[in-house]
Order: sequence, then C-alpha cells, then structure tokens
Amino acid sequence: MSSFKLYSQLAEYYYYIEKSGRNFKQELLCLDLLFRSYRVRKVVDLGCGTGEHAEALRRMGYEVLGIDNSSYMLEVAKKRFPNSKFQLANMQDFNVSSTYDALICLYGTFNYLLTTQEIQNALDSIYATLRPKGLLILEIWNSIPIQKIRKKPISPVNVCSVGSTIVKRNRGFRVSSENNNLVEVNFSFDINSQVIKDYHVMRVFEKEEIQNYLRQCKFEVHNIFKDYQRRKFHNKSIRMLFVCQKQK
Repeated sequence: MSSFKLYSQLAEYYYYIEKSGRNFKQELLCLDLLFRSYRVRKVVDLGCGTGEHAEALRRMGYEVLGIDNSSYMLEVAKKRFPNSKFQLANMQDFNVSSTYDALICLYGTFNYLLTTQEIQNALDSIYATLRPKGLLILEIWNSIPIQKIRKKPISPVNVCSVGSTIVKRNRGFRVSSENNNLVEVNFSFDINSQVIKDYHVMRVFEKEEIQNYLRQCKFEVHNIFKDYQRRKFHNKSIRMLFVCQKQK
C-alpha cells in the first residue's frame, strides 16, 4: 500500500484524515472487551498505519507489535511513539519471532487483497502468527451497499486541521466494469493550496465469501458485528467486524 499517496506522501496527516469518521475510544473499548474475553496479552496490529491503535493498546497494558508495509507510515509511527514496537512487512508474507494471542486488521487494510491467492497468503501468515485458539479480528467493507450504489462522483468527505495545515478530503468511487468485487476509489486532497490526487483499487466482500475463506484457512467465526458497539451485522451494514478463533 506504500505506493498510494495516502500512505506515503500524506502519511503525516493520515490519522487525522481518518479520525473524523471514526470513534477511536469506542474501537479501543471494543478491542479491550474482546481481548479480556479471550485472555489476550500479546497483540499484532496488522496494517498499523501510523501506530495510534498500537500505542493506545500498549498504554492499556498489552504487548503490541505493529506491522505495516509502508515505510512512510512507520517512520511517522516510530517518531510519535518511540516506546512502541513496529515492523516493516507485507501482510501476505510477514514473519514474527514468537506467537501472539491475537491479531487485529482494521479499517480497510484487508480490502487491499485483490485475489484469492493474496487472501489465502495473508490468512496463512496470520494463522502461523497466532497461538493455538488465538483471536483474529478483521474489519472488512461489505460489498452489498457499494454494489447497489455502483458509482459515486467525487465529493467532499471531511476537513481536518493538523497544526497550521488544513486538509480537505474528497472521494468518489465506481465498481469495476470488469469485476463486480473490485472498486476503483478516487481521492483528491486539498492541502492548503496544493491538490494531491490518489487512486486505489480495493476488493469488497460478501459475508459468506469471507466466512468461506476463513473456514478454508482454519478459522472459526464466533461473531460478526456491524460496528465497534458490537451491534449485529446485517446485509446493509457498511462494515463487517469478524471475531474469529484459530482452529487446529
């Protein structure tokens, strides 16, 4: 993902760009409750970005390793949070020195896996990282609402301030005409007087599709939530929050 400008040229602003559309405290509360239920102490944050979740969980008493494939994002993370641990690696073939109790993969990270082989590679790497009966939490964008809309013109999403810098995010998307599961996302970022355009291709999934991948890679799905308040998922939900456990 480091080739995308959001994760390279805009790495310094990334967290603040995303923050306005999220509830960071609710996310941490949800993770903490799940970790306590599964007796988690050691956590991998896969696709950790600039490290805010990793640092917050560390301060809550967890041992956390943040992994990302963007050197730009990790440079920001290490500068902001020198006491947290970070590793540069690709989510399809990462290795860690010991097993962990849980792995989280949040926001749209998993949606950058475009092919069946990429998905299986990532899940196999995750499986190898977790201890027996280890916990996997995946946040994935649901295909049904997006495929229903099909196309949305680029329009303002949010505005954030980072020091004296004003960042305006504009976004549009369209479902690929060649593959109904691929979404072409166009961003335009106005930073003071500069305009930066960014293009992403992401894959969206139906619930049953992800369940099949997880089952094939020896994960048992325990819950699927629509959000971090742990409300039940339904087909119109924007996101799916999978809570899974590694099986033998």
